[in-house]
Amino acid sequence: LGAGAITSTAYDVNLFFTQLFKGKLINKNSLKLISVFQDGHSLGFQEFLYNDLKGIGHGGKVDGFNCYGSFFPDKNISVVFSSNATLY
Repeated sequence: LGAGAITSTAYDVNLFFTQLFKGKLINKNSLKLISVFQDGHSLGFQEFLYNDLKGIGHGGKVDGFNCYGSFFPDKNISVVFSSNATLY
């Protein structure tokens, strides 16, 4: 992140996903809604498959900056990939 007036570090995004899925940011009913997928998408999130694990995440890119974060409920961990200058 960084372009598009967004300033978040990988740590910030990781903290967001961790707190979100601990139920610290939204109630349980809303958490259920974003955790149910239809055609690989839910309300604002995407299903991310890694080997036998299913993650719930979202990502984006702008001006050579890329970021993707995902929470893996079965392992209770979140992973964030962030990069810059990917156009060079």
